[in-house]
Amino acid sequence: MKRLPLHERHVELGAKMGEFAGFYMPMYYRGVIEEVRAVREKVGMFDVSHMGEFSIKGKEAVEFVNYITVNDVGKLRPFSAQYSMMCNTEGGIVDDLIVYRLEGDEFMLVVNATNISKDYEWVRENSRRFNVEVEEIDNVEVMVSRTGYTGEDGVEIYILSEESVKVWDRLIEGGKRYNMAVCGLIARDVLRLEAGLPLYGNDINEATTPWEAKLGWVVKLNKGEFIGKESLKLKKEKITKHRVGIVVREAKAVPRKGQLLYFGDEEIGYITSGGYSPTLGCGIGMGYVNIAYGVGTKVEVDIRGKRVNAEMVKLPFYRRS
Repeated sequence: MKRLPLHERHVELGAKMGEFAGFYMPMYYRGVIEEVRAVREKVGMFDVSHMGEFSIKGKEAVEFVNYITVNDVGKLRPFSAQYSMMCNTEGGIVDDLIVYRLEGDEFMLVVNATNISKDYEWVRENSRRFNVEVEEIDNVEVMVSRTGYTGEDGVEIYILSEESVKVWDRLIEGGKRYNMAVCGLIARDVLRLEAGLPLYGNDINEATTPWEAKLGWVVKLNKGEFIGKESLKLKKEKITKHRVGIVVREAKAVPRKGQLLYFGDEEIGYITSGGYSPTLGCGIGMGYVNIAYGVGTKVEVDIRGKRVNAEMVKLPFYRRS
């Protein structure tokens, strides 16, 4: 199992460590609820160095990145970013990612930790007919990006691995005036769930299309050729299920991945992500339901063999006003 460059700092801060995507990571420090509230109300800091980064550069970098992703990178200015997805030929989601345009014809793709090896091989395999260089990187000299995975306005800082302890310590010291909390992976998962953001492997995968996942706004069918374009055109009007939010207000009832959703006696869907929301004060989840059922529908979720009342709601559950 891989250790993060800041492993010793996490241990010193009392983090409960655990495994995720082959990395030994801080799950939580003082407590998940406290960490979630710190991010929503004050300041929180996470170590996300487990994410994968690929460099793509060359004369045909724009054409290549546009070919492997569904958004339009031709509209990206230097030193800007966009949310996107890579899809297979059937329109299924290979991964969701952030695409950064750097200087000139150079891009950086930031992919999910669970998909680093798969994505790298997929990107390299599809690069053969383009004049580009593809490289997996683990060091960026310094870059600050106004991106994140919590539903809050924040930044992600990319630095050289050897500088990470120094920068972390400076941020810890500077954050004291704001009562900043260090936060673990579980709090990050709760925050992204509240913000209605999908987790690859739970809420989206290679059998899911962007249309089903309610991520179709990312797909630019009016740009040139890209992988999955023809399938996505055909499937846009033929979806049979869609991703929705689920709220469970019954005390101590928390929806979890894999639980089934019912409308009367009819099984209409299933939960893909769920948990307790400190911000809403109740159980929430995301899942897929039959396209015939939409926001406002009263349903039941089977929690450990008991049918519990729930309601389908529009995502996100939380939005910074």
